[in-house]
Amino acid sequence: MNVKFASLVLTITVGVVLSCNETFYPDGLCRCMMLDIPVCANNNHTYPNYCVLRCLKKTLAPTLAMVEQGTCEQLYNQTSIYG
Repeated sequence: MNVKFASLVLTITVGVVLSCNETFYPDGLCRCMMLDIPVCANNNHTYPNYCVLRCLKKTLAPTLAMVEQGTCEQLYNQTSIYG
């Protein structure tokens, strides 16, 4: 198989998978892939990934926002004045 063609197929596949990370259905619910890429939100809660946070924002908590990628515990430990 041609290396350029294989690279193109891989790039397209990754793009499709990433774009399908969040899907909304007519019932108002969304479905997210359960990827372990934690994000910290402005409510000091860590969500499994950005898709889950966005889903909750769109369906239940419109003021919810991502503060930082990583767990809230990691974020606050890094910025603590107590080291």
